[in-house]
Amino acid sequence: SRVGVNKKVKVRRTSNCNHCQGSGALHGNMHRCPHCHGRGQIFERINQGGYQMQFQRTCPHCNGQGKHKAHNCPVCAGKGQVQEEVEIEINIPGGVINGEKIVMLGEGSIAPQSIPGDLITEIRIATHSDFRREDNNLVGRLNLTFKEAILGFKKKVKVLNGSELEVSQLEPSQHGSFIDIPDQGFPFRDGSGQRGVLRLVVEWRLPEEIDQRQKNILEEILDDSNTLHASSK
Repeated sequence: SRVGVNKKVKVRRTSNCNHCQGSGALHGNMHRCPHCHGRGQIFERINQGGYQMQFQRTCPHCNGQGKHKAHNCPVCAGKGQVQEEVEIEINIPGGVINGEKIVMLGEGSIAPQSIPGDLITEIRIATHSDFRREDNNLVGRLNLTFKEAILGFKKKVKVLNGSELEVSQLEPSQHGSFIDIPDQGFPFRDGSGQRGVLRLVVEWRLPEEIDQRQKNILEEILDDSNTLHASSK
């Protein structure tokens, strides 16, 4: 969802039967309804209180179509519609959010004697093992060794699209601090072309064990004079 993608999805929908062009009749052959004489409407007269009244209503024999099927279409059994499974390509723009809906006009099911409806696709964004999204920013981890955290570093990190970026820090890096790389996040949906940042959160661990020589060196540096002070950002 950071750069957008075209995805093909299989959709099951109701469509007009191609064999009978949606008429439900074998070879499309229709007969004029003998009850309404093709008008689709019938007239009824009733006597009420000495008055004769005439009503017009939809012909119940042809459901107002004015025609009868000579024989049912064998493909759709006279219904005029079938269930089909089609593969549709959906363009998903960069920067979509979880739960967002994409509407494709005219790609949905069609009701009898109507026009096709729309296909509505709801986006579900899978989680990533190394990155997460915060608004338009992409957040990941920057794992450092203890040496890199104290003395600084210059290293390459792999980003979401698989490419590598070089990041560096000349000063000590506090655990939990972060480095922002501009234009590596998600695009804004306002059409401005701007992107969020890639925020790399620093993580480092102390060594599990140190030998006596290393202890002596650390004790010499971290003496009672506190020549090495902890700082916060």
